[in-house]
Amino acid sequence: MSRGRSKGIKGWKMAEEVRKLVYDAEDIIDEFLIRMENPRWNFIKPSDQASSRSQIQKVKKRVDDIVGIEVHVEQLVELLIEGKSDRRQVISVFAYMLKQEMFGAAFEAGDKEMEGRPRRLSIYDNAKNLHPTWLKSLRNLQTLDIRNTNLTSLPTGINRLQQLRHLHIASFCDREKGFLKMPKGKKWFKNLQTLSGVEPDEDLLKELRSLTNLRKLYIGGMNKTNSEELWVSLGEMKSLRSFTMVADSSPERPQVESLSRPPPSLEKLKLQVSMTRLPKWFVSLRYLHTLYLLKNFLMEDPFPILQQLPNLFVLILASSAFLSTEICCRPGGFPKLTLLRILGMENWRRWMPIEEGTMPNLRYLLIADCPRLLGLPEGFHHLTALQDLTLIRMSSYLSCKLQGTDHWKVHHIPEVSIISQDGAEFLSKSSDN
Repeated sequence: MSRGRSKGIKGWKMAEEVRKLVYDAEDIIDEFLIRMENPRWNFIKPSDQASSRSQIQKVKKRVDDIVGIEVHVEQLVELLIEGKSDRRQVISVFAYMLKQEMFGAAFEAGDKEMEGRPRRLSIYDNAKNLHPTWLKSLRNLQTLDIRNTNLTSLPTGINRLQQLRHLHIASFCDREKGFLKMPKGKKWFKNLQTLSGVEPDEDLLKELRSLTNLRKLYIGGMNKTNSEELWVSLGEMKSLRSFTMVADSSPERPQVESLSRPPPSLEKLKLQVSMTRLPKWFVSLRYLHTLYLLKNFLMEDPFPILQQLPNLFVLILASSAFLSTEICCRPGGFPKLTLLRILGMENWRRWMPIEEGTMPNLRYLLIADCPRLLGLPEGFHHLTALQDLTLIRMSSYLSCKLQGTDHWKVHHIPEVSIISQDGAEFLSKSSDN
């Protein structure tokens, strides 16, 4: 093998590793923002700090291994965990450290031909200079990040950035503010890998199926009418790894069950859309490792379907994801689930008995603002891998039972936190065991 080809393969592998690393970094920030966006769930314990610090340390090491960039872990932990910064600063610092620098070092190091030509552009707060004519001159631009700006519309010049790989328009935490629409006309996005935070027009929805390199898609403002074309395109997107969809406020909801073929390699899924029940295609998501369900208003218990996902690692159910009064897990269900969070399920009353072999790898469980749940299930002690249980603003009846007659259910867990309505905290440490 020639030296040139060997160098090219090495550069390609580096780029692939950087891309995976960026997705991992975004997972950390998503996890943080989901928790922070609702002040009622903003409770951060020392164990949370340690967990996030560990995640950031791993990211830092991988950054150093790939491109030798110094990421100040202490600063990130301070921003992400200790609450000494607002959301915009968190995103900006994280973007600077783990996206701007990484992509620049990785791609430019292996491509001297592009020296001196802008390949990344990030704009914060003020986007008045994002002029269509100026954009057209950035023919080699690969990353455009216009999150956290005051833009009210997207310039038509975006459609003609043929080398664009990553287009970030809005963050998931800002989804309630609405979405910008893509300009009308043909899109020259054949190299696009990330399209995040946009309300697509009819042209883009049709062209999605031809974006064979797209790995991350986050779209909002969806309804029954504009989602029909989306379902057709999704079935053709074989490289898609991450998909997020937010419905608009109209009563004509997207018919999620109309999707017959989900992307075959999907690893991360976020859905904020009303559904009566989970569609049958969920069971085919064999590579899915992270799932967020928000404001779905499911009338049926989602656990019988979700527990069949063989590689599900993180599951977050929030803001009335389900309306059913009880949930049930079967032996062998959720074989790899490590983190489970159930937040804001006002109708939930009962967790059916847990049998041995259920959720064998569950380590972190947080339940918050589920006022009608009056007790943890029988067989809760079968969750032998559980290291951390947090209960926030639950019924006083449940809290009293766990500190009294039901304490045996949680006696095996090294750390148990019970946070009351007024913020009082009771901890059961490993020394209690």
